[in-house]
Amino acid sequence: MATHILGRMLGRTPYTDKWHLTNDLCTIRDKITNQKQFALYANRAWQLRGKHEGSGRIRSRELLKLARQLKDRLNQCPLDSSLACHNTCKEIIKEEFQHLNALKLRSTAEQTKDEGDERAAIDQDLEALERLIQQMTSANQATPLRELIIRSMDDVTLQPIRITERYTQYSEVVRHLRKHHDIEEAEIWVRRENQHTWTKSGYRWFPVDNPEPIGDCTLDFISAKHRALYVVVLVDQGGDEFPVALDIKRQGTSEECCTPRCGNLENHLEAVWPTRDVRFAYKIDAPNDDSVAILGRVFDTSSLIKYTHQLCFKCWPRP
Repeated sequence: MATHILGRMLGRTPYTDKWHLTNDLCTIRDKITNQKQFALYANRAWQLRGKHEGSGRIRSRELLKLARQLKDRLNQCPLDSSLACHNTCKEIIKEEFQHLNALKLRSTAEQTKDEGDERAAIDQDLEALERLIQQMTSANQATPLRELIIRSMDDVTLQPIRITERYTQYSEVVRHLRKHHDIEEAEIWVRRENQHTWTKSGYRWFPVDNPEPIGDCTLDFISAKHRALYVVVLVDQGGDEFPVALDIKRQGTSEECCTPRCGNLENHLEAVWPTRDVRFAYKIDAPNDDSVAILGRVFDTSSLIKYTHQLCFKCWPRP
């Protein structure tokens, strides 16, 4: 599961210090190559939430202040995949980890373990970076300049975005979309063929980790800036197969997705797709589920996993 989407799955409550802390930690992790080392920092931050030290509790606001201090320092670096940037970030994280640990006194044994864990994490990060650099070097030598085609799952009527820059990581594509197309918090998905038998091509979409090397020239994205929960669905209309992102309700919430209340998936799709007639629905991982039953269920997280692609729809233009 992509790390930035995993962060969105932690059950964040909007407008709280906890939400901002989670968001900042996920943002930092998506930008750096020091993944193992930063994971130690992030885990310690969550361990410290609510712990007592001295006369009071360690609150999310204190942790948020330190996380933002770390983010601000890292943002002053170029944040690329170079060894120089990696080493600079390593030293910054080490220093900020010390500030984090200063919030609660640790025993000598705990400090010794911390140092050993950090050394091991730094070594693993360096090995991972060396492998990444080798992969990127090999790709640059063997692969001619290619064009990336990236399409919106928010609005499938938009023309695809064509990117000719020779990017090597999905994180660079995310930055490109933000800088050149004003697309905030883009989440990249890749398409795989022959993943099921409900459509001719059997397409299924999967989210990617931003630091991963780019492995596909055709990509899809959603802008998560104004979305809380969503799922990706495959629409098969006249043999044309394409993905669409749909907002989905959290199970048990009293807030309605439609006015008047839709009540089930079939009515919900009629409301959000007035020009599209959905006649059949299939669940990729539940081949025995009846289409009528799927369309008759409430469209919420009781039967669907957020931030995944599980549904396929056979559609026709609505007369």
